[in-house]
Amino acid sequence: MVKRALVFFSILFFMICVSSLHAKEKVILKVFHAGSLSVPFSKMEKEFEKKYPYIDVRREISGSVKAVRKVTELHKPCDVIAVADYTLIPKMLFPTYTGYVKLFARNELVLCYTKKSKYAKEINSSNWYKILRKRGVKWGFSNPNDDPCGYRSVISIGLASLYYKNPKLVRYLLKRYVNIRCRTKGDVIHFKVPKDLKVKGKKIFIRPKSVELLGLLESGVIDYAFEYKSVALQHGLLYAELPSEINLGSIKYANFYKRSKITLFYGKTIEGKPIVYGICVLKNAHHPKEAKLWEDFVTGKQGKEILFECKQTPIYPAKEIKAGSQCPKCKAIYFSPTRLTIATGSPGELGVLKLLAEEFTTRYPVSICWVKAGSGKALKLLKEKKVDVVMVHAPSAEKKAVKEGWATQRTLIGSNEFVIVGPKDDPADVRHATSAKDAYRRIAGKKVIFLSRGDNSGTHKKELMIWKMVGITPKGSWYVVTHNFMMATLKKANELKGYFMVDSSTWIVGKSKMHNLDLLFKGDPVLINVYHAMCQPEKCKMGSFARKFIRFLVSEKAQKIIRDYGKDKYDEPLYLDAEASKKFEH
Repeated sequence: MVKRALVFFSILFFMICVSSLHAKEKVILKVFHAGSLSVPFSKMEKEFEKKYPYIDVRREISGSVKAVRKVTELHKPCDVIAVADYTLIPKMLFPTYTGYVKLFARNELVLCYTKKSKYAKEINSSNWYKILRKRGVKWGFSNPNDDPCGYRSVISIGLASLYYKNPKLVRYLLKRYVNIRCRTKGDVIHFKVPKDLKVKGKKIFIRPKSVELLGLLESGVIDYAFEYKSVALQHGLLYAELPSEINLGSIKYANFYKRSKITLFYGKTIEGKPIVYGICVLKNAHHPKEAKLWEDFVTGKQGKEILFECKQTPIYPAKEIKAGSQCPKCKAIYFSPTRLTIATGSPGELGVLKLLAEEFTTRYPVSICWVKAGSGKALKLLKEKKVDVVMVHAPSAEKKAVKEGWATQRTLIGSNEFVIVGPKDDPADVRHATSAKDAYRRIAGKKVIFLSRGDNSGTHKKELMIWKMVGITPKGSWYVVTHNFMMATLKKANELKGYFMVDSSTWIVGKSKMHNLDLLFKGDPVLINVYHAMCQPEKCKMGSFARKFIRFLVSEKAQKIIRDYGKDKYDEPLYLDAEASKKFEH
């Protein structure tokens, strides 16, 4: 009995020890960061914790000024801090709390709105301030005392009064509704923000951080909000771009930006300057080793890729400024002062654009931002000068764009093909269709579920063309319009066990998860999907880089990336290169 008891307690003791080891708390890494970094940092946190499973990243989101003051005034424990205005770190944390800052991302201001916003169909980059003045229009910005986006919004309004040569603009937009003081001395506008910020009436709404305005915007409480462009893109919001002289996004106008400045309630004065994000590990970090790992991850290649995916411009490699350095006065801190914005569909969604962008940005001092858009929307964005390059497959719309003079002649860079997928039991017998038109007739005849993107994309236009050719106007419960992107619609087709015309690349990438679908029809030359690269006319500010990017796309290096893409992961290429695609041009 005694022996058994000893064995039992020995096992119990061993189990307790093992359990204690497993139950050992992870290293809790505390990260304070700006609200505009929420989306990319959320993704980074997941990837970082996969790589370092013993670290538990605990993020605390606030306005950047508030984040810094948590450290300096409240003395809250923090290992790493990342702010939307890198100068907050040298001005408020050097040298007591840290001895350096790394510059790792850029941004610009835009005016966000939704389809429900008053005058949504009228607002543009020229009349935005007139729209904000209109009776009944409500708009907002974040608290300048807490959040850089807030003081940047005020600074931008000051710059707008200078840019439009309208001294009364500040009074009409701000002074009538908010107790922010303003005076003009020479050619400089100087704002002063009181500690107790008060709003008069229901014209302007102010929240502690800019991302808190999104709920008000989407619910219709306000019509417009000043936000960072990355936030607008991440949340799929409509937005009016502000002129470069106002949006704080261009190094070219750095001197002009200085003509508007703001003093916060605790005495800190901030001049207008290009938007640059900064990150650092604090000297009193509880876990300095793990904090450095997080900083290296954010500023490294994987962090750069996530920023890129989240529509935020990375500075890569990150630029470090040390305490006592004169670098803050040097233009070199604004690495990649230019950003090329590309609108495209599946080349972006499926990842080939990412590889092309990485190769291109190693050759030129430019960063690349991808806007997810089908052909119709992409061309519309190009016409509105909201993007610099589009990669599309809508020949008729493309010809019109060139004819009207707002897009250059196309350049063929590659292709894939349209295929029709559908339920495994194939009730419409599309497997035996002799053409795409025959397949559509069979689907309509059986009234089986067919999914349409309905988004004016190249796929949608091709689908409508086929229905027109067979003399059928699809309608009824069997015809499901998703108003969504290609991969999302493919997933919906799988869920509903319906038919869908998709490009072959998207099908190859997604087919392993489409358990209810089979590839039923392919190879019809009418359905070839050719991707074209287009850019804005010569007058476009990014025209030079746009032309360089297009020339790069047809280079041997880029063409190899295109024709090899997918081979390793999917055992077959997703695209044909330009040479192999030429037979489909006509």
